[in-house]
Amino acid sequence: MIKGNWEIGLHTDPLSIDDINKIKKEKRNLEKIANTKIYGNRVHYLSNNKQLPKKLSELDFVYDSSNKKNKFNITTNDMGFSQINGIIEFPVTLMDAYLFSYMNISEEKIISIVKKTLNSCRQLNSDFNIISILWHDNVLKMKGGRMYPKILEFLSTQDDVVMHKGIELANKIKNN
Repeated sequence: MIKGNWEIGLHTDPLSIDDINKIKKEKRNLEKIANTKIYGNRVHYLSNNKQLPKKLSELDFVYDSSNKKNKFNITTNDMGFSQINGIIEFPVTLMDAYLFSYMNISEEKIISIVKKTLNSCRQLNSDFNIISILWHDNVLKMKGGRMYPKILEFLSTQDDVVMHKGIELANKIKNN
């Protein structure tokens, strides 16, 4: 994956978020296996607590994407970024599991939902708008899993959309 220019991040066990040593062990093990430094984190099931950013900062993470303010709607509160205890937080804007379960959206409507979300983001008062999409494309037999290529195809047709790795966005934010 590294040779293919992918970024590897930690997908923390939700049972670890209360124990910095568990997170540290997970990060260290992944860095050893991947032979690369790990900068980004997302906790499985988007489990989160107020102390997590501080723990991640102490472990030299740069950013996290374990936050979603509303799992029943798509709102501008889940766009952009914030900085919490030295960690850049990219909230999850769109997540397949939430779209299909909590929001009860059909697979056929996904591209129109992505388009509507993108247009909503464009209306924000910024020239540096961010949406984060969490999609489980490795589960192609799961309802919706097969939509990921179509989402990427749609996004690639948008002149004002640039897809970035998390660390690239975090560095852009830190440098501005």
